[in-house]
Amino acid sequence: EGARDLRSADIGGLSNTYCEVHVLGREEGKFRTTVVDDSLNPVWNFARVMGNISSADRIVFTVYVHDFGVGGARVVGRAELRAMDIPSLGFDGEIP
Repeated sequence: EGARDLRSADIGGLSNTYCEVHVLGREEGKFRTTVVDDSLNPVWNFARVMGNISSADRIVFTVYVHDFGVGGARVVGRAELRAMDIPSLGFDGEIP
């Protein structure tokens, strides 16, 4: 759904952020949200069905600041969720 209390990484105190999601160790199936502008508490409300997940897999959520200038995107947060912790109907909660 979103992130909370991100550190400011842009001039002006707010950040333009997006989240990239993938299964650890795999390149296929990687996806990302749209960019939420000017927020340290972005809400993406993004849902995606991920196929071919085993209970041993780990799903990685990486939050980036979208940089329009030189330097590209910068990581401002990262979290992992074990696939075995996801109920069959999907996950809706917080990851520390």
